[in-house]
Amino acid sequence: MRLRKEVRAGWSLFRRDMLKLFRERARIISALIQPIIFLGIFGLGLKDVLGGAGPFQELDYIQYIFPGIIGVNVLGLTITNGVTIVADREFGFLREVLVAPVSRLTIAIAKVCAGVGTALVQVSILMLLAPFVGLTPSIGVLVMLFFAVALLATATSALGVLIASRIRSVESFQYMFQFMIFPLFFLSGAFFVLSTVPAWIKFVANLNPLTYAIDLFRHILYSDIELNEASRSLLLVNSAGQDVVIIAVISGVLLAASAFSFSRME
Repeated sequence: MRLRKEVRAGWSLFRRDMLKLFRERARIISALIQPIIFLGIFGLGLKDVLGGAGPFQELDYIQYIFPGIIGVNVLGLTITNGVTIVADREFGFLREVLVAPVSRLTIAIAKVCAGVGTALVQVSILMLLAPFVGLTPSIGVLVMLFFAVALLATATSALGVLIASRIRSVESFQYMFQFMIFPLFFLSGAFFVLSTVPAWIKFVANLNPLTYAIDLFRHILYSDIELNEASRSLLLVNSAGQDVVIIAVISGVLLAASAFSFSRME
């Protein structure tokens, strides 16, 4: 009986956040427009500079940055999902939820699941652009991609919940978001080949969880593209198995930390 109540409560919170997503059409539209801007600015802007160099003789530069844009999109959407916790606290809704006979662990997990659900919806929309950049993934590839997206979204959603549990105002959350998002964004290999950068940048990038997620996305989306060994060694950081293990460990650690922090939130 107790477990059933927890599941029902968690489902209600998850459903609330997903309904808000579908009712806010601006979020869905921006999920499609923002990647188009990135593809236009970075893809077309740098294509002529990098298009004829090294591995980009076999792989179009726009195809190279497309997995990175997926990762950056998921990162931004899921971390900002934590702002709903801060907003609910400011408007009093969270107080009502916290006094209900529901464990805080259930609330935290529901918020993380809502972040994962949001990411899957947005990436589904984003994949409509794939044929325009020369990527035509099969159903099997899409299934693997959505699994990888869910794995990354679990980590980043948990990070958003962890930050939100320690911050009391929406403004402070936004400042923290901007402080975190740009280093994670630019030091992930989303737009440049990590094998060709200075050693200190490569070292920092290897500490960035987004690096492994984008690398995994590339493994999946390039599975139908024939690349020689030299190109694969330049474009892909680790094996797909290593990426999965690393992201899964990071997800588990962040999920545990966010649940613990949320349970102690005042």
